[in-house]
Amino acid sequence: MKIIALLLFLLSFYTSFAQTNTNYTISEKKGKFGYLKPNSKKWAIKPQFDAVLAFGERLDSNYAFAKKDTLWGVIDKTGKWVVTPTYEAILEYEGYSKNYKKGNQFAKSLLGKRENKNVFLNKKGDTLTPAFDNITTFRDDEYLSNTKKVFFIIYNKNIIDNSYEYLGFYEYLGDGSLKKIYGECTKVEFLAQDMIIISKLVNGKIKKGLYNIVSEKSTLVENDDITGFTFTVFPFSLTSFKTINNNLYGVLDKEFANVLPTEYSYIDAFVYPPNQFIVTIKNKKKGLLNLLDNKFRPLVDNEVV
Repeated sequence: MKIIALLLFLLSFYTSFAQTNTNYTISEKKGKFGYLKPNSKKWAIKPQFDAVLAFGERLDSNYAFAKKDTLWGVIDKTGKWVVTPTYEAILEYEGYSKNYKKGNQFAKSLLGKRENKNVFLNKKGDTLTPAFDNITTFRDDEYLSNTKKVFFIIYNKNIIDNSYEYLGFYEYLGDGSLKKIYGECTKVEFLAQDMIIISKLVNGKIKKGLYNIVSEKSTLVENDDITGFTFTVFPFSLTSFKTINNNLYGVLDKEFANVLPTEYSYIDAFVYPPNQFIVTIKNKKKGLLNLLDNKFRPLVDNEVV
């Protein structure tokens, strides 16, 4: 993981009397700003704002940022507030685009800032996330399979005990928009083979689930713990996952198929060709699971493995 800094830009005041845009023209009268119709001196939106940006600047072409008193909001082309003045500043966040090439192209998202909190906005100014203190960004090619995806966690920090409250896990898309994968979570861990472990507080207990960033499949967040097994069985590299719940163990494959149900008192790796699991069933009898075909064979009493 690495922390990507938020690149913050305070929306600047327009000090000139006019600035040309392909649609409306920004103009000022008696200290207030409005918009003139294209190629005209008639007002499309009468001067009533303390500062404005051009329509389409950082937003869709039908919307513009406008300031009333000390707060910024979003207006449409009739001058109506579609996002009431709420934000002390509009912040700009830059992240790697989904399919960036050499040179690391950037896609930009917007954040509103108020009372030291941030919230992501879409291109219409609508909020996309809860308010948060900070953000941790992951580029998956640094950790996993080079699929060029970008993920981040938004969180709040408790200044009293330095604990963290994670508010959501999102994929950051190339157009600057967001895709929520999980809401509130306590931890996100990258695991081998395109897998992410999500931890959440469920009924007062920490539970874990898996998310595959390539297939976008996920499991229920219901396990006490999850660990991964990765073996090389020439010419294959195989990955399975040990699920742990109520001190019982099971096995999932990487497509989250239930290879062994969570009902064994012990599961461990038997590192000997063809690489199998040794499992101990509740009645203490042993069996072998072959990783190549996922077939399970119970062992007879006193059989040596």
